Amino acid sequence: MSLQDIRSECSDTAALLQPYVDGELAVAEQERVACHLEDCRPCRSAVAEQQWVRATLRAVDRDAAPKALRARIGAALDAIDAEQPALPVTRPAPVRGPSMWARLGGAVADMARGAMVMVPASAVAVGLFFVAREGFVPVERMPAQGLGAALGTAPQAADPPQPQTVAVAPAARPGESLPPMHAVPRGELQLVRADLEPGDHSAAGARLRYQVLREGLPTGQHVIDHQAPRGVAPMQGLPVEFRGHRFLVDHTVGGEPALRFDYGGVAHRLVLEGGPRHGDIAVLLELAEQKVTEQPRP
Repeated sequence: MSLQDIRSECSDTAALLQPYVDGELAVAEQERVACHLEDCRPCRSAVAEQQWVRATLRAVDRDAAPKALRARIGAALDAIDAEQPALPVTRPAPVRGPSMWARLGGAVADMARGAMVMVPASAVAVGLFFVAREGFVPVERMPAQGLGAALGTAPQAADPPQPQTVAVAPAARPGESLPPMHAVPRGELQLVRADLEPGDHSAAGARLRYQVLREGLPTGQHVIDHQAPRGVAPMQGLPVEFRGHRFLVDHTVGGEPALRFDYGGVAHRLVLEGGPRHGDIAVLLELAEQKVTEQPRP
């Protein structure tokens, strides 16, 4: 969730959302923001996201780096210090105006009261994946609470040349037609759960559950995004090309349609659950195309 997602008429309240989440507002302001959240879905989603982010960060232990790694880093820093020539001692020029600390304190105060100083949920979700790869946090200790914003994605890494693919015909499966363009509007995919999937240190992955919305209302459909490091599992399925991007149409063990693709060094497998089952491959193609074309937000 970014400031771009907040309505312009909410600009005054947007500055109070972060201190509201942190419990730093006065009673009157706390009540005013709470009343606003009852009627404003974008602001309510932003608050829900930040509550999930904080629960996630609190659950992750700050493990110390291995001793050997700390020793190598220390030795490298010592070597850099030894190579630096001694600098002459000079008297700093007089500084006029506010001190650096005063300016820094003012900047922090401005951010705390005048802007949304929020940790992006996309950064936390990506962190979950890499924590899983290193085996830092057991699955049972990770939170699985509601998140009120869609997940951004990392920039796409360069892929090796791909074999010849076939274009998607008007029907992805016999008897099923692709929906109109933008059948799932952007911003209508909401992350509601993020879990780690067990595995060894090199093969552990993440499982993200998205809720599909229509005009802000749940449709009953969910998209499950199974993520793993690229190359851990073979990429198999019928190669298709959709809006210039390559995907693989596959099926789960239970026979449900699935969609596979690589993006940013991560292998994704999307499965649609619940709601109307007509055109499920088409819906998955729409959502996958949104993920590979969405740019990360600042």
